[in-house]
Amino acid sequence: MSIDQTERGAFKLPIKEYASFKKALWNELNAYQQTKIEATNELFTAVAQQYKINREAKTLPKHEFEWSRWVDEIRNRVSKKGARYNGYGMYGVGSYSALSHWDWQDIVDKFIIVSDNKVQPKKANKKDFPTVKLSELEYSDDFCSIYFDDKTKTVHWSVPENNHACDHAHEQHMAKFLFKQLQQVKWGRGTGGKVLYTDEYLRDDALDYEGFLASRVTFRAGSLGESDLKLQGRRRPK
Repeated sequence: MSIDQTERGAFKLPIKEYASFKKALWNELNAYQQTKIEATNELFTAVAQQYKINREAKTLPKHEFEWSRWVDEIRNRVSKKGARYNGYGMYGVGSYSALSHWDWQDIVDKFIIVSDNKVQPKKANKKDFPTVKLSELEYSDDFCSIYFDDKTKTVHWSVPENNHACDHAHEQHMAKFLFKQLQQVKWGRGTGGKVLYTDEYLRDDALDYEGFLASRVTFRAGSLGESDLKLQGRRRPK
């Protein structure tokens, strides 16, 4: 079922933890970008090798859907690199465990080009997956945005409205890392914050039923995240 979702939040960090929190997030982002470069180039090698094997054996796919399946099989093999079978049908942490389904799909779409019954893989470099300097303030992708305000020592989180936007945003590696880091902060007085979520059905219910909130808190931390504030009928703080 489709559902338009959006959310936003802000967390005022303790002054002593702000710099280390920001550094940890950006270091993780840079490592994540490097992982995508390595995964892309390993997929490039695997595709090129398999293409040569199939071409020599005259067993290359003949139809578009066969090419898609052919690429998916190689991608699945590469994505499980380093994963360990634990005896329960599940894989342990692998080399590319940080990459989501969306990451792999993006890599295939951009770097594994199939046309005229031929595959044309491309290698990736740092320009394709740029890193950030520790002094930078914002990161955004197709799913979410993370912004730091150095003056107020605040980190902001937002997800633009779209179908299942919040569901997809929280599947991303940087979102998982951000909220994991927020749970490890030693919050003091006057610090913390919350994430407010809303969707098309909550807004409709708020119009139909008196007292029904058009948004809800999905994550909170610190003293500033303790009390839930009604947005309806309340003036924004200056």
